[in-house]
Amino acid sequence: MLKASYNKNYQYIHRITNSISPAPTDIWKLSDRYIKPQVSNQWTLGYYRDMFNGNLELSLEAYFKLLSNTIAFKNGADLLLNETIETEVLAGIGRAYGTELLVICLIYSLQRVWAQTLHKSR
Repeated sequence: MLKASYNKNYQYIHRITNSISPAPTDIWKLSDRYIKPQVSNQWTLGYYRDMFNGNLELSLEAYFKLLSNTIAFKNGADLLLNETIETEVLAGIGRAYGTELLVICLIYSLQRVWAQTLHKSR
């Protein structure tokens, strides 16, 4: 069986993480007129098949995801008690794509699952 899907999501709350600092600094920020909501569009195409009276299930999927308005801190951002945090972030775009293979096998009432994913994100 061949299946295709499309999904569009909006995220209105952002977790902005500073990974450079030795002490983890996470800030939660709602979207506003300066920081737009993050938008993701994902397309998926998959092939699914049951074999041997349902004792073997195969699934192969490929996906492509486009992200816009992803945010991160600028280098050297001043975060401590900063009331205008929107001046310390950058907005960008991202892409992710890959394939997923799933094999489920039922032998003597035991289910064995093997899954493999290959993906890349930028």
